[in-house]
Amino acid sequence: VNKDTELEIQQTREIESKIVLCFEKEKVLLRKGDELMNIVNSKEFKLNNLMAVFDVSKKELDTTKEILALEEKSRNEIVLKIGGDREDFINLCRKFQWHFETAKRAQAYKKLLLKRKYLGERIIFLEKEMKGCCVEEEVNDWKWNSYVYGVQDVIYNSNYEGEKLLKDIDGLKTALHDINDFEDSF
Repeated sequence: VNKDTELEIQQTREIESKIVLCFEKEKVLLRKGDELMNIVNSKEFKLNNLMAVFDVSKKELDTTKEILALEEKSRNEIVLKIGGDREDFINLCRKFQWHFETAKRAQAYKKLLLKRKYLGERIIFLEKEMKGCCVEEEVNDWKWNSYVYGVQDVIYNSNYEGEKLLKDIDGLKTALHDINDFEDSF
């Protein structure tokens, strides 16, 4: 019986020792469980904070996207307006250049008209001068020729001088027509 009792005591001690070990393991596990719960709670708290930050950030992102879309729309409107203003400016520059060139051509045309008028008056003056000189010269020549050569020579010379004058007059008329044609090309 003693042996049995001793065996039972020994078994009881082993069981007690196992129970103590289990209690110690349970304490360790409880401590680890508490630590893990603290970690879980901490992580859950951080996760909740991150979710809140995410929600705020998402709202801010949406707001920023809206602002960016408005800014882009505004920029596009400004670009279109600048493009329109640029086109208007280019058209104004072209009109100014066209008016400037037209005024320049008109001024050149006026100068040519004045030159034409001057040359026309000069031709008329020269024709009168030539006629006067020719008549005077012819009269002098005729007097001289009638004395020296006789009437036939005077007629011949007069015809020759007349033809020469007609050629000179035709040359002046051709020059006047060339000037007129030049002015008409403008």
